[in-house]
Amino acid sequence: MHLSKRTISIVLIEKHTLFRQSIRKILELDAAFNVIAEGETRQDALQLVKKYRPNIILLDINSIKANELIDIKTIKKIAPETKIVILSSQDDDNHMIVALKMGATGYVLKEMNSETFITAIKAVQLGRYWFHPHVTHLLIKEYYYLIRETFSTPINDDQKPIKPLDLFTTREYDALKLLARGYSNKVIAEKLAITSYTVSSHVRNILKKSRANDRTHAVVKAIENGWVTIERKTESAGSD
Repeated sequence: MHLSKRTISIVLIEKHTLFRQSIRKILELDAAFNVIAEGETRQDALQLVKKYRPNIILLDINSIKANELIDIKTIKKIAPETKIVILSSQDDDNHMIVALKMGATGYVLKEMNSETFITAIKAVQLGRYWFHPHVTHLLIKEYYYLIRETFSTPINDDQKPIKPLDLFTTREYDALKLLARGYSNKVIAEKLAITSYTVSSHVRNILKKSRANDRTHAVVKAIENGWVTIERKTESAGSD
């Protein structure tokens, strides 16, 4: 993922000074990023976006109240080209879904490591959506229930998924079903009693065979084609 030197301008909004300074240091260690301004509040976010119109705004969701998430839509109106990445300390499904609907293109958790954090920001700058694996399963469930309401013929909760064994091997299909529940490669490996390397191989094959761009795209295609279903009551993907 190659990006030229200091080409990504960033406004950073985070209410905790120490954490904000740490994020800035992490970003500035990468030659692609230029943190041009920082602030603490929703007012700071609106003013700084209007003034600088950055490529990306990193917005601490804890700096704004739930009923102020509309500010995300306001930011998009002020600077349509600015991409919004939400910083959060928890995998809150309500915040994540509302933020996405308002125009956010990324959702990262503060618990993630710096390498993954950098990868996420660069992915968003390249025009992709990036969501932390702990919230991906929430996004998939939201999409599943959305298409249930959209289809003229509702999907039966008891409907058995179509097994696409003409496309995937049995083991790849097992991995796909677990991907649909939001599990990481490590957890999938534990559940299938295989190595993480083998899981990575299965995931690569799933993406290639389904012509998907990433894991989430593969699961969306699987839902659309009836290869998997999302249960109403699911385990927390982050509890393993």
